[in-house]
Amino acid sequence: MISDEKRLRRECEVFSRYLSGLAPDAYALNKYCDAHQRVRALHVAAGFDRFLVRFAIANPTLTRVADSYARLLAPTSTFRKKLVLLLAILESSASSQRFLEHVDGGGKLWLGVAALANGGIFAVSLLLGAVVLFPAQLALGFGSTPVEN
Repeated sequence: MISDEKRLRRECEVFSRYLSGLAPDAYALNKYCDAHQRVRALHVAAGFDRFLVRFAIANPTLTRVADSYARLLAPTSTFRKKLVLLLAILESSASSQRFLEHVDGGGKLWLGVAALANGGIFAVSLLLGAVVLFPAQLALGFGSTPVEN
């Protein structure tokens, strides 16, 4: 069985690649693990919540599918809380600044094309998520069961 710290480091690595395209630095890894020790809401609950996190950590592509699905059909899931936490950590990490401060050139036409492409990627990811994750959510339940200590 994988240890909690290894699992959290794996989550951080995969989610960071999804959010920024970069591997997390030591600061981000440490803060992510530390937050999980301090914030009970980040503890993965049973049922669909647990399934969603495990599905999402397989690779950044599945993280995108899980995020697209959870955005609409499981917005209060532990998975979404973990993504928000990591995004906040990455925003305060020195190594992420080049990603966060990067400005795309190309003007309004490029912006429109990029928006359409991102919308299409979201739609495809949502469709894939609905096919795979909705049956799992039906089987495992829509709510989450808090973790007991």
